[in-house]
Amino acid sequence: MPAASVAAKPKAQWVKSLPSFSMHLAVARAVNAARTPLYFVGALAPDAMDYPHKEQLHFRTCEYRADELAKLAHATDPADDFAEGILVHLFTDWLWDTTHMMHYREHDPSDDWWRRYQAHTGEASSHIYYTEPWAQPLWQAMLAVPQENYGTIAGITPQDITNLMQGEMRRVQRVRGPSAFFFPQLVEAFIAQAAQDYIAWRNAHEFSASKH
Repeated sequence: MPAASVAAKPKAQWVKSLPSFSMHLAVARAVNAARTPLYFVGALAPDAMDYPHKEQLHFRTCEYRADELAKLAHATDPADDFAEGILVHLFTDWLWDTTHMMHYREHDPSDDWWRRYQAHTGEASSHIYYTEPWAQPLWQAMLAVPQENYGTIAGITPQDITNLMQGEMRRVQRVRGPSAFFFPQLVEAFIAQAAQDYIAWRNAHEFSASKH
């Protein structure tokens, strides 16, 4: 798990640093596969926003990202599938940003690293989509969730979320993995560790109902 208080990195290092969408779903599923499709919609929803506002939503612009995530955890009712999915997403990005994204930047320090990084995460996402038996049915179940059931994220409309999911499903269907850099064993290990870390972290940062 990242250190308890991780200071924000320079913005240029954070931009477009997300793991693949299928990885987000896999981590959310490893945390709790029994949740409703709305939970998995929430696990993608924070990315339905353009930069630089996405960086703010992900707490990448905060001096101490971990502290902001902890505050959000205390404010998130675990019975709210959409909100809990958001929390899993933000935690997963925090873990990914401080491990595999940084490792990739060390591997590829060029100014246009993002194009190759995006290709690798796309291949990793597609590999999950085509090899995991749960993946394609889950995408269909998520797209079937009525927009009126979505929760609220400031600056993101329900249509933004639907557009994100539809666009990403088309993308994973066009690309074929696996990635040579984010290879399957690495991805599987990250998913397992992220889920384990999230469960422990969430237990240590329970919902404070009396404060909300």
